[in-house]
This record gives sequence, C-alpha cells and structure tokens, in this order.
Amino acid sequence: MEASGYEVQSSNFVPTELTNVIDHFLCRICKYVVLQPKECPKCSSVYCHPCQQKYQSERGMWICKECTSKEQVIEMHRTVREVLDMLVFQCPKCLKVKRNYNEISKHLEECEEVADLSKALP
Repeated sequence: MEASGYEVQSSNFVPTELTNVIDHFLCRICKYVVLQPKECPKCSSVYCHPCQQKYQSERGMWICKECTSKEQVIEMHRTVREVLDMLVFQCPKCLKVKRNYNEISKHLEECEEVADLSKALP
C-alpha cells in the first residue's frame, strides 16, 4: 500500500522531544505520526483512522499488519493518548513553530511558509 502521508493526514511532524518514544506513535501503514489514532486490541499497534479505513476498504476486511488479528481497531488507550498529546513537534513546512500534538495540527493547516530545507541539513 502506498503511504498516504500528507494527502490523508497532516501529522508528518518532526518530533523535537522524546524522539526515542516516537516510534510507538507511527502508523503501521503510512509510517507517519498517527492522525486520529486507533490501535489494535491484541498487539497495540497504532494506525491513523483514515489509513485504517482506506486499508480496510481496499481489502474488504480489517487485518492488523503486525499480528494479523481481525478484531476491529479501538480508540488509543487514554494514558497512551495523553503521552502523545504531550509530545512537542516542529512544523515540517516552516521548521520554526514548535507545538504539542493537538496544536501543531491547527498550525499546519494555517502555515503558508515553505522552509528552506538546506538550512536544516548538517
């Protein structure tokens, strides 16, 4: 399946803190930070709701990519969601603004800058 990335979600932010934790919050389909997070009730793998819906629609049924469970995904556990909400991300457009998970989505919709990526390279 092709990564949905920017088309389906606006959550391809750059984490600025706790980068070792961020892998838990990457969608198993698009590989970006989850948008409208859902998780597998068996293995706790996380998925973006739009990615999960598209994946299920294309196959006619849901099967977890990690554990092959056919149980429907559920809302991300409250405690795990609270950790996600506390993470700080940098806007991938302007590379200037840093916000928590909830606020960066709002900023990204309004951000019109295009970053000079050459400045971000070492």
